[in-house]
Amino acid sequence: KEIITASTEQVEKLISLQDSLILPGFVNSHTHLELSCFKGVIKRKRPFSKWVREIIEAKKKLSERDCETSIRDGILESLRGGITSFGDITGTGLSLKVMERMGVRGIAFHELIGFKEEDARRIFAAFMKRIIMYQKKLAGLESTVGIGVSPHSPYSVSPELFKLSCGFAGRLNLPVSIHLSETEEEVRFLKNGNGPLKKLLLDLGSFDRGWNPPGLSPLRYLHSLKVLSPRTSIVHFNFFDEEDLRVAKKSNIKIIYCPKSNNKWFRRKDSPVTACLKNSIPFSIGTDSLASNDSLNMFDEMRMFKSLYPLFPAKKIL
Repeated sequence: KEIITASTEQVEKLISLQDSLILPGFVNSHTHLELSCFKGVIKRKRPFSKWVREIIEAKKKLSERDCETSIRDGILESLRGGITSFGDITGTGLSLKVMERMGVRGIAFHELIGFKEEDARRIFAAFMKRIIMYQKKLAGLESTVGIGVSPHSPYSVSPELFKLSCGFAGRLNLPVSIHLSETEEEVRFLKNGNGPLKKLLLDLGSFDRGWNPPGLSPLRYLHSLKVLSPRTSIVHFNFFDEEDLRVAKKSNIKIIYCPKSNNKWFRRKDSPVTACLKNSIPFSIGTDSLASNDSLNMFDEMRMFKSLYPLFPAKKIL
């Protein structure tokens, strides 16, 4: 290794960093900065649908100012944990503005939710208007923040809304992030059309009574809609079979794994890591939000990853 030294005449200030390692900032592939204010507030819940209910109710109480403060506080905590770039899911669109203001890098993935087919075009029109507005604001600027699209999940987004949003992303060459195959409840809902997630949608008045379960795994369902592309990142992907892995490989999608949220907070035993390694499917690490984690610290995530996969080389984790 070559060590380059500089005389004190060449620099204004010389700082000694003995026994230290200078690293580039980490990329947090998946988070929800708007939910940072729920740290210590949202408790672990089983089944998963109960946790979702609590999130929905808590978000209703947040003002725009609350959301901006939450995003800012999440960024500050992330910076202390070595994170300088974000793949952030935003329901309000505010994270783009706050990330830009604070000088960090990232993609603000604008979230779409709407399970009723009759609402798809209305939701998409409002979303498209917001995206075009942000694109005009960023036009000609050397911005550190980009725009992405995030149809939330198969249990919260109608087939038509998936097609509209992902088609739009394809035309504008925007990245897409989708929560997928996170829980057994989701798998059950898509295969049989029943379970806790159906009850959640019914209770919220969001279930489409004309919808029929596709009878497919979550990934093959999206593949059948023709919405997967190399721009697509799949978050979680805990439940899959060999055919799903073939589809993932053929579609050139990427997987995002959140070690602490998945295996510590929700205490799941499943993860996509081993399958991704065996099948050469690219994956990265995220923290998820402080509604399902106790920190936004990439060192914590890497330690958790190493504890779960002790044979995985530390150098590759970095």
